[in-house]
Amino acid sequence: MSEEFVRRFFAAADAMEAERFAAFFTDDIVWRYGNSPPVQGLDIVSTSIERSPAS
Repeated sequence: MSEEFVRRFFAAADAMEAERFAAFFTDDIVWRYGNSPPVQGLDIVSTSIERSPAS
């Protein structure tokens, strides 16, 4: 994993752009955000990112 990859990953996450962020994952992703229960599937993760409050 290169430094550039990590920078692009966190830039996408910080921008809260679900489509750009989701491009880093496969369709069968299992994602856990903080203390929330894990969610599975790229569509659900994308929706979760779109609905996440900006911090």
